[in-house]
Amino acid sequence: MSKVYSEKVEKAQSLANGLKRNFDKVKSLGITDEQILNLMKLAEETAAMSKELDALREVVKQKASAANAKLTELTQQLQLAKQVIKTNFDQLSWVNFGIVDKR
Repeated sequence: MSKVYSEKVEKAQSLANGLKRNFDKVKSLGITDEQILNLMKLAEETAAMSKELDALREVVKQKASAANAKLTELTQQLQLAKQVIKTNFDQLSWVNFGIVDKR
């Protein structure tokens, strides 16, 4: 869980626990048991969503790494194929092979 999420969840849980312990002192001020339960529920949901985000970030990181590896492989193959064409054919005929390079 990221630092921002974990800090907010901790603060919400701490506040909810404090409100629950001191409910007699705050109920006359408009704090309801339902609000305390809602605060606890939101903290739990936020923590769960943050964990899910962390898992998704890991998947994205792995996919990006795999995509970068494929791009590197593609670039290497492209360079090899162009090298064969450029060394064996006249520059004017490169366009016939899909190469628009000038040199």
